[in-house]
Amino acid sequence: MSGRSNRTGQLWLRPRPVRPERFRPATPPRIRPLAAIMLALCLPLNHRLAAQLPDALPPPPPPTSSGTEHLDPLVYLQRGDGSLRHLTRDQSGTWWAVGDRGMILTSDDAANWFAVPAGTSHPLSAIAFATDQRRSTIGWAVGGWYEPFSGNSRGLVLKKAGNQADWDVVAAPAGLPRLAGIQPINDQLLLAWGDWSTTWDASLFTSQDGGRSWRPMRLPIGPIHAAHWLGPSSGLVLDTAGQLWRVESPDRVVRCNLDRPDDQPARHIVRSRSGWWVAGDSPLLHYSSDGTNWQTIRLTSDDNPLSMGAPRRITAATADGDAVWLASWPEGRLWRLASSNSTAEAFPIHTRFPPCSLAVTDDGEPLAAGPAGSIHRFRRQTG
Repeated sequence: MSGRSNRTGQLWLRPRPVRPERFRPATPPRIRPLAAIMLALCLPLNHRLAAQLPDALPPPPPPTSSGTEHLDPLVYLQRGDGSLRHLTRDQSGTWWAVGDRGMILTSDDAANWFAVPAGTSHPLSAIAFATDQRRSTIGWAVGGWYEPFSGNSRGLVLKKAGNQADWDVVAAPAGLPRLAGIQPINDQLLLAWGDWSTTWDASLFTSQDGGRSWRPMRLPIGPIHAAHWLGPSSGLVLDTAGQLWRVESPDRVVRCNLDRPDDQPARHIVRSRSGWWVAGDSPLLHYSSDGTNWQTIRLTSDDNPLSMGAPRRITAATADGDAVWLASWPEGRLWRLASSNSTAEAFPIHTRFPPCSLAVTDDGEPLAAGPAGSIHRFRRQTG
């Protein structure tokens, strides 16, 4: 539509009003009744299948009878509500395990496990113990989380003193990042490590009051994945890139040259009575009696060698006297080396999950903790 103004003589245009279009529901296709009939027939079957699903995961399959020595897994726990990250024993002989959702489990015999109040629901990465002057056992657990929107790394420290049943959060300062490990030098001096703190420009932290307050110890390396300390400022450190460093003092940090491919980083460092062991994402092990000169060992056995091209990795490691135990995945084996000059013993294990942490009982039987809140104890069997 158009027109002319009587006052100005200008032309003007007015848009034609748009009528709303009427929509009618489409005629259902002929195949729709057939689909409804098929859906009605499948629903009862789905309900029957759902009713048959167990609430928890079934036990692992029994070992096959092959005539070779293997480790028979005894399932002691399977919570299914998170992974267990670290397994250890305190000075009094009590076993402890920590993991996701603030899980803390304890056992007197490594068979009957009980959950204890943790005071947090955040993931826990490691747990350690020491004794004070009154010979009372004190424990610390560390972990952390990432904030959902900013992605900032946040850490926390839990402590249990003496006969106290609960674990309490004693430190969670703003500058402390997510912690991956802790090692007490004594009941007051602690070392903890983990992500890089942009607030403190460090990934190693020390406490001199039993964990209540923390300050950074700055080293010329990035985030720390694992470490083992001989004193307040000397030890071996593995960064998250898999590079090994020898720390002699905060001002003197030396890079250790390991004969290892760059795409197969080291992940674990273990201290035995005879020396140091380093393992990771390959069949290569590294041993040193002094932390300076390193010997490369290829993890093999007489019946099943681990080839270099195989996508296998060491998921956990622990020391038992002079010997070292290793868990490899996905082939599912535990390996034991009595010394750096001995041949590795390979034991097939029949578990559904890769072990995340290893320990050894007084009877020489390995104990493993891992995903789905699982704890296994392996016993030698022949058959």
